Amino acid sequence: RGVLVQLTPDGAALCEQCHQVVGQKLHQELTKNLSADEVVALEQLLKKVLP
Repeated sequence: RGVLVQLTPDGAALCEQCHQVVGQKLHQELTKNLSADEVVALEQLLKKVLP
């Protein structure tokens, strides 16, 4: 079952801020041992696979 939740504008802004911070830190951790070309290749692959 799914539950739909409507956020207030402040809640939506907080969610977006968290998403950006966590996403950036996770990105850095996942790509720290990759070359720039490998990062680009990974990004292209993920864009094909993920909705």
